[in-house]
Amino acid sequence: MRGREENVKQKKKIMPEFKDIYKEYFDLIQNKLFEIAENTKPNSMKEPFVYLIENGGKRLRPILTMLSAGAVNGNPLEAINSGVSLEIMHNFTLVHDDIMDSSPLRRGKETVHTKWDNSVAILLGDLMLGIALQLLMQDAKHQNFINLQEVFNDSLVVVCKGQALDVEYNIKQDINVDDYLDMISKKTGNLIKASVLMGCYIGNANDKEIKLLEEFSYSLGLAFQIQDDYLDLTSDDTGKIIGQDIVEGKKTFMIIRSKELAESKEDKELINKFYQNNGLQRDEIQNMLNLITKLGVLDEAKDKFESYYQNAYDSINKLKQNEYTTMIKELVKLTKNRKF
Repeated sequence: MRGREENVKQKKKIMPEFKDIYKEYFDLIQNKLFEIAENTKPNSMKEPFVYLIENGGKRLRPILTMLSAGAVNGNPLEAINSGVSLEIMHNFTLVHDDIMDSSPLRRGKETVHTKWDNSVAILLGDLMLGIALQLLMQDAKHQNFINLQEVFNDSLVVVCKGQALDVEYNIKQDINVDDYLDMISKKTGNLIKASVLMGCYIGNANDKEIKLLEEFSYSLGLAFQIQDDYLDLTSDDTGKIIGQDIVEGKKTFMIIRSKELAESKEDKELINKFYQNNGLQRDEIQNMLNLITKLGVLDEAKDKFESYYQNAYDSINKLKQNEYTTMIKELVKLTKNRKF
């Protein structure tokens, strides 16, 4: 009984500390992003850049960079530039992805290409990539700068390949779960991996620490994206219409598994209609959701991302524990319990 009380006290002590540090890091990152956006010229680029930053974001990636540096006994504050450079790159991909997906909203607000036009959005994305590279150069004196450059460049190449696969899969009819996992590991997973590796190199991690944090980032990336797809169908707090992925023809884990499991003529007709038309009309979203639920795929997806989250915890637990590994686990818990 006493041991349980000790655990409760420990949790109460950890959570406020984590929330305070998370807010501190979040504010540092936000201030850096706003400083960069506000100083962007000309105004035709400044306005959409500021708008994009104001539109929010969890800043999961740069916070992970800072915490990863601390986890390997480095200074998290030294990881801000590298972390923010990746966050800007991440947002560049979102701006361009929204154009390719013809998405009208992101986080409940108009996307850049909708509020302005495609030309502004394309140019803003290009400019943001250049700014991200300039920011990364501020760490040029770090002894592991070559590694930082390599991580940034590799992640840029891989995320573009992932987006190419995403576009390709929107056309192909025979996508399986392995194809899907490979694609999301190149998009969502790749940038999370890059964020963690940046922190490792800032903190001068050893090979064992790098390997464990890479394993952690792989599991976290897959968990995050499968959960994101799940929330698209289950949460009205996503900042977009429930089932938007169905309208856009996204072949998510749930769609792929439903196609594999559908047996009745009616179910197969609905799935085939989705594939043939590259999506469904809004008034058909509920029909697809009912099908996914009936086949047990919604529960299967939840089990899948929870399993990956557990793998992420297990990898972190293999590291030598300190206050930052504890905060990483709290961050994973916060991410897992998100509603959008």
